[in-house]
Amino acid sequence: MPQPQDNFKLADELDARVISYFLKHQSFNDSDPEHLKLNHSPGIPTFRGAFEQVLRFNLKRVGSTQEQNRGIWHVVVNYKSQQQQITLDLDDFKITVKLQATSRSGAGSHQQKDIAAGYALRNAVRQLLQGVTIESETKQKEEC
Repeated sequence: MPQPQDNFKLADELDARVISYFLKHQSFNDSDPEHLKLNHSPGIPTFRGAFEQVLRFNLKRVGSTQEQNRGIWHVVVNYKSQQQQITLDLDDFKITVKLQATSRSGAGSHQQKDIAAGYALRNAVRQLLQGVTIESETKQKEEC
């Protein structure tokens, strides 16, 4: 029977492959199902899901540290949101997503420095998304 840590390892391996591809090509491969996956489970974004939240919330990296110890890179990054909420205005309703905090740090470790940095970004976004609130409102239909 698979153990929970096996799931974490598989998730990290998937993210490592996506990070490597992204760094090499500066884009995601939309024909590869691994690249289309935005969440490992509800509220737990993949690297791509986290990267899209960086763009959506206009997150900026405001700090970073990195060191190598016994062949493993350890990276810590701090991201700050330029806006505390975003509103998605859809045809029939409006959704407002509010962040509880505007700044969070994330850490990552890997043999490759760039992969560790990708994990750190992903983990910082996961921290920012904790405690997020979502409000929705149905729009009134206009009579013609």
